[in-house]
Amino acid sequence: DYTATNGTLTFAPGVTTQTITVAITDDAVGEPTETFAVNLSGATNATIATGTGTGTITDNDAPTLSVSSPTISEDAGYALFRVSLGNVSATATTVSLALADGSAASVADFGPGLEVSPDNGTTWVSAATATIPAGATSVFVRTPITNDGVHEATENFTLTATVTSGVTANPSAVGTATVTDDDAAPTLAIDNVSVDESAGTMTFTVRLTGATTLPVTVDYGTGDGTATAGADYAAANGTLTFAPGVTTQTITVPITDDNVGEPTERFVVNLSGPTNATIATGGGTGIGTITDTDAPTLTVSDVTVAEGAGHAEFTLSLSNPSSTATTVSLALGDGTATAGSDFGPALQVSLDNGATWADATTVTIPAGALTALVRTPVNDDATDEANEDFTLTATVTGGLTANVTAVGTATITDNDAAPTLSIADV
Repeated sequence: DYTATNGTLTFAPGVTTQTITVAITDDAVGEPTETFAVNLSGATNATIATGTGTGTITDNDAPTLSVSSPTISEDAGYALFRVSLGNVSATATTVSLALADGSAASVADFGPGLEVSPDNGTTWVSAATATIPAGATSVFVRTPITNDGVHEATENFTLTATVTSGVTANPSAVGTATVTDDDAAPTLAIDNVSVDESAGTMTFTVRLTGATTLPVTVDYGTGDGTATAGADYAAANGTLTFAPGVTTQTITVPITDDNVGEPTERFVVNLSGPTNATIATGGGTGIGTITDTDAPTLTVSDVTVAEGAGHAEFTLSLSNPSSTATTVSLALGDGTATAGSDFGPALQVSLDNGATWADATTVTIPAGALTALVRTPVNDDATDEANEDFTLTATVTGGLTANVTAVGTATITDNDAAPTLSIADV
């Protein structure tokens, strides 16, 4: 602490003061205030009034107390703090220890117990105080970390060390532990939905799988497939938000019931831009299937014609429009009338309301159209006979109809005078 010295002071006549200089050691060790003495003895030509002078050394090396701020993964088991002195102290330093919540909560995320190791982590004992021995500079303190299996944000808590004995430059120090999450983010997936066109709406369910304490958002938007936005469904887009604990949300898309026969049509709803979650493999697209309820019914008109009319003309009709062409094969069938002698056997079709005719055994009603005309000749045989009939059968070979075949009956009314009877004179 100082350098010992001794010697003799001489006061010449008239001199009243002399000095003694003692070298002080600046040792960089925290110490309490210290004293030493300088003693006078063996005076000549004087007596000693005060024989001892006290030298007081005020320490300038009080160590600074600090607590480390560790960053650990949630699965690390413990958060390890180091309580340190900036330099050694000549006396032991004892501190009280206290954990405090930050964004992490005691018990749920860490603690509540504390353990102290005086031997750099070889042994641990439960304690709420720690002592750094004289001449040492640190002690280790730890607390358990909870691995909860829940996806969450990075969290933190603090350890405060407060000096209860010893000499330090500051009365307390705080360290912050940062706990990084080790749990995978939850996943999002949207289901496929199928409804009849008459349902009015289609509702998709988006499911969140995996626990999380964070709010989850995901954007969505519709896209055309064989179904077209505006004609078959109403385009939709937006953002879904899952509050913590919520695992399902729904997206509702209006469906257009258009009274047009159509094939089954599809559109998609795509998920994108998730926050605090990921989109599951294959789960980012929901397919909406619209099953048509407007398949038209095919009919063939019944007709009545006079035997001398020239043709029997049938109308093939769809009850409502179809988005695809409807093709039918045509076949005449005998009733009481006979093909070749009473009608036919030729067939002609017209798609322009009878302005032009073409020989054919099939006819196609274009998409969006409702009718086609078909005719066959009716023979005028000059024979008085009963009314006769025959049929026209239309069989669907292409397109969408509620029925496969339709039959129309033609009735031929006779135009010949009944024969007369007479008796001869004899």
